[in-house]
Amino acid sequence: MARRKGVLVGALVALGLLAGGSVAQAAERQCVGAIGPETVRGDLVVPAGATCDLAGTRVRGSVYVREEAELVAEQAEVRGSIEAEQGALVDLLETSVGGTFTLRDAFRTVVESGSIGGSLEATGGPFVILLGTTIGGNVKVAGGTTAVLADGLVVNGTLEAVGLEFFDLFESTVNGNFYVRGGLEGSFLCGNMLNGNAELTDNRTLIVIGSTSSSCDGNHFNGNVVVERNQADSEISDNDVGGNLTCFDNASPPTGGGNRVHGNREGQCAAL
Repeated sequence: MARRKGVLVGALVALGLLAGGSVAQAAERQCVGAIGPETVRGDLVVPAGATCDLAGTRVRGSVYVREEAELVAEQAEVRGSIEAEQGALVDLLETSVGGTFTLRDAFRTVVESGSIGGSLEATGGPFVILLGTTIGGNVKVAGGTTAVLADGLVVNGTLEAVGLEFFDLFESTVNGNFYVRGGLEGSFLCGNMLNGNAELTDNRTLIVIGSTSSSCDGNHFNGNVVVERNQADSEISDNDVGGNLTCFDNASPPTGGGNRVHGNREGQCAAL
């Protein structure tokens, strides 16, 4: 918006419609150290290798966390987006982000009791932890070394986990579709409300979708559930499925039982 305004002002000056004076624009601010309960009127940058602590801070622009930098924000507000680069650490506690949250090989991300108005997209990086957080858009996490733990998460769009080391989802709500594809070290889905269609495909190790033998409550699926081409054991127990439960071409037939399926039970899940 600031860029558009600047172009408009330049055009008016060229036409002789503005006389004299200057137009002030909010400058980019560097954060090294701590910023308390004040307003940053433009963008905020955490330089490479630096640490920035925000406590009750309001950022009207976006936040950029450069390589190997660390951002810790508590009860802060970011009206724009957050972007974190390789090796960065980002911890957000009771913090709201109005735009998107983008992670590019960030080392660790923890979001607890906060909100993201846009989407979250993470590529690479070892750890993504999402606790008691609401995300207004989609979530997509990809990368063979990435471990994701989510508990009490609300996603209003689609959630997609692709090629992760592991992906665990507990007591969460996803209002769009749900995909777990190509997981390397397993996935546990326990006590979730999944309102779209769900697909768990091409995963290499154990998948647990509710369990009678462990502390993993069944899930509620409003759409169809597809479990296909997985290379290891899987358990599907004590779930409510509003659509069809379909299982084909898994290396081992899924085990479990106690599922309540309102549509059809097909393939390897016919007896579940």
